[in-house]
Order: sequence, then C-alpha cells, then structure tokens
Amino acid sequence: MSRFESSKQRTVRIPLDYYKRLDRLTRWGLILSGVAVVAAIWWASGLGWDVRNWSRWSERSRSLATHGAVTRVHASWDNQCEACHVPFTPIGQNKWTASFVGGSAQSDAKCQSCHAGPRHHADQNPEDKDALIACAGCHHDHRGRDASLVRIADHHCTQCHSDLTAGHVKPGYTPEVAVKVTRFDADPEHHPEFRASRERDPGRLKFNHARHMIKGIASPDGGSVWTHDQFATPADKKRYQNYADAVSKEITLDCAACHRLDAEEPGTAPAISHGSPERPGPVRAAGRLYLPVTFENTCRACHTLDFDPASPDLVMDHRIQPGAVHKALWRIYAEEYVTRNPALLDRYDPAMKTWKVPGRVESDEEKKARVAVERKVRNAEKILFGAKKCGECHEYESQGQIFTQINLDDGNLEEVKVRSVNIPEVWFIHSEFDHSAHRAVDCKQCHERAYPDAANSSTSSQDVLLPSIKICTECHAPRGRGSAARTVVGGASFDCTECHRYHNGDAPLQGLGASANNPESAMTIRQFLLGNPSAPQ
Repeated sequence: MSRFESSKQRTVRIPLDYYKRLDRLTRWGLILSGVAVVAAIWWASGLGWDVRNWSRWSERSRSLATHGAVTRVHASWDNQCEACHVPFTPIGQNKWTASFVGGSAQSDAKCQSCHAGPRHHADQNPEDKDALIACAGCHHDHRGRDASLVRIADHHCTQCHSDLTAGHVKPGYTPEVAVKVTRFDADPEHHPEFRASRERDPGRLKFNHARHMIKGIASPDGGSVWTHDQFATPADKKRYQNYADAVSKEITLDCAACHRLDAEEPGTAPAISHGSPERPGPVRAAGRLYLPVTFENTCRACHTLDFDPASPDLVMDHRIQPGAVHKALWRIYAEEYVTRNPALLDRYDPAMKTWKVPGRVESDEEKKARVAVERKVRNAEKILFGAKKCGECHEYESQGQIFTQINLDDGNLEEVKVRSVNIPEVWFIHSEFDHSAHRAVDCKQCHERAYPDAANSSTSSQDVLLPSIKICTECHAPRGRGSAARTVVGGASFDCTECHRYHNGDAPLQGLGASANNPESAMTIRQFLLGNPSAPQ
C-alpha cells in the first residue's frame, strides 16, 4: 500500500454537503453581528439609558448623537441641535459631504443670527477657495465646556497668511500687513519685526522720557530741580509724596506716575481746570490698554498755565487755540480793570447791551483803560506762548507754515493754531496686547530706552519706545534653555490668536462692542433660548 494519499482518497474526508450547515465560526459571527445591530439601534434611540422615561426619548437620543458637550457659552442649547444645525446639511463648508449635499450657508446663517461675523478684509479675493470658509471651519464646538471657540489652530491663519500674494487678495491690492507669516518667532523669515518699533513716532508733542525720569527732573544743563514742595495743590502733593526723596525732596518719576490702567485708581482723580472736571478715562476700564495721558490729569501738576506773576492763581484753560486765549485774556483783564474802576460802567446800558452814546470818541480815561488792558494781555501772551509754557511742548501752524514761536507783532492770532499732538492711542493696530496680564514684569524689561540709565536711553520725542519681537519671544516661545543669563526661556502661548483677531479686519481699532458685530435683528428672550430668531415671541 502506498504511503501517500491520492487526491481521490483525500476528497473522501470532505463532506459534500458542508455548505448546507453553519459551522461554529459562521454561526457566532452572525449572532454577534445581530447583537451589534440591535445594540446600535438601542443606543442611538436612547432606549438603552432609561426605558422607563419615554418622555425624554428625544433629548436622550440627541445627546447620544453629539461628539461631546458644547462650550460653556452655548450650554443653553445643549439639547437643541436645530439651534445650530440643519438636518442633512454639513455645518462646515470644507467637509467632503458639502460637494454633493450642499454648502453651509444655512448653518452659517444660524451662527450669524447671534454673531454678525463681519468679513476679515474687503480686499480678499472672492474667488479664493481658502477664504470661503464656513463659520464652523474655524470655530469647532462639541469639545467640552471649557473649550474656546476663538482659540483656533494656527493653520487656519497660515493657509492664507503664509503667502498672501498667492491669489488670496484682489489683483492689484497691496496688503497693509506682512504678506508672509508662518509662525511666531524672532526669525524675520517666519514673522516680521513689529511695524511700530521700526517707525518714527508720528506724534508732535515735544517730550523727553529720559529728562522726566532722572532725579529731580533736572534740565540737561544742570538747571534747577523739581521738589515736592513745588507742587501747588494738596492733591498733587499727596499724589507724588512717594516719588520724593526723603532728604532732598527731589522728585523721581517712574512709568506709573503718568501711565495708568484704571481711571478710578487713587491718584487719577479728575484734575480741575477752571472748575471743570475732566475724567482721565472710562469708568471700570478693561485694563488691557493704558489710559491716554492728558495734560489735565498728569502734566498740569508741574506745567501750570499761569500767566501773571502778580496773580499766580490765574490759570489759562488748556486745549484752546491762540485766538481764544487772546479773547480770554482780554476778558480777564478788562473785568479786573473795571472792577477797580467802576465809573467806566456809567456809559454802558446792561439792558440794551450797548454803550449809551454810540459812536462817541473814547475819552482819555477809556483810552488809558484800553492801553492798560492791552499791556497786560501782551505780557501774558508772551508768557503763555513762550518757550516755558505752550511752546515747551507744542508747535504752531498758520497758512501752511510750522513754527515753534508765535510772532505777537503779527497781530492775527485767529489764524494761528496749535498743531494736533497726533499721539496714537493704540500702537499695535493689527494686534492686541494686554498690559494687565503682564503687570508682574518690570516695565524696564520691555521699555528700557525710556530710562535715563540705559545704554541707549532715548532723548528724542521721535523715538518709539516699544519692544522688539525678540523681547516677546523670550516668553512667548516653546519652553527651552537659553543663555547662562536666561537659563529658562519660553513657555507662554505663541499661537496666532494670542495677539491677533480675524473678523472686522478692515477696522482693527474697533472692539467687541462695534456695530459691525451686531446681528441683523434682536431677539426676545424666548427666541434666544430656543435658538430660533423666527420663533413666535
């Protein structure tokens, strides 16, 4: 007998009707598949949670179909999918299903019923597919209660801003911002240097930080110093008492002496100018930006606009033009002269507001009064328009000419104007910086040139004393090791949304309260909670 089986002998071992019966593997496969289908239907319908509470069937099923909890600001619509979603319509235009079931216009409209979402820039190329992004293309919800809808990944920004010239803007348009940005670091190939730190100060105010921060605020030629005793009002003496040297009483200012984040802070009470209070800033300011430095609230303490050594309490109003100053001086000195010589009023009829004998040639006494008043007015104008008052900080202009001193012999002060100081209230126009978040860091770390002891201390009012991008990247960068002087660097956020915003880019100085962010129509509370602006009121 052969030791090897033939093929015919081998086939005898195989049952010819095997296909009529299910083997164990196939049988268990069918059983488990059936269980999986039933379980899926059970889970999707919500019946698997609470079969005894049928009234909550819809709510249960909806919560099971979601990817996760919505963010806290959308928690009111946790179980109202229709507040944001349209059935069988992708919420994101960049989803693959959008190509055959329609775009996201309906879902975008639901977002915009609460959020206007103005365009980034009007000069975007309308044919650029990367710019035609649905709301949900960048703002991803269902990532948990604490997830941010505005803290988006950098690739949403760099898909256009890595090269704006690659068809992302209208032909012929030159963007105001850098055309190539790939990430935030000190490499100019990735992110440019801040524009503000590269330019000259457009302001026209003659102001020297180094001069104002040295001890005694002394003049460069070694002139007189400013002491605590020279402050005129008790309020100013109290405000600057901590800046006075214990022995010499010389004043040494710091940044906080002028730059404040909150208008209601002690020491920022509205200054008084001829009895008219002026608030230094908004009540309960957000603290992101420093309040504008005003003459009334800061400069006036040292630079008083007095103009008469014989009457030091006489102070001229600020923010008025030379022509108005001339009229104000005439009114002050004429009133003073008439008060001392009341007989001059005998020829004036208060009821008719005119002289009793019109056209009459002025008497010697009247001429004497006019000459006396004119002399006092001229002396006061020499002081006010001189180099130690208005001219110390301001420039003048008339008929296209710019000058630093007014020629009083010209006799036409109405045409002379004080030039606008033109100081930007916000330096980083296309980005945001929160000073209150950085208050733990010494001002000198970022604004070193403002200090008189710095190696490159600024002595020109045209210098912009803002930090370079290298200063920012010491913190806002991946955490790592630096030089021996700074052993640890980085660790703070450095993504695009840390400093930049997207919507309403054509008006970068407008905030969240801008009308461009308002929805088309307001809703009732009921409509708002239903997430449906068309619901019955």
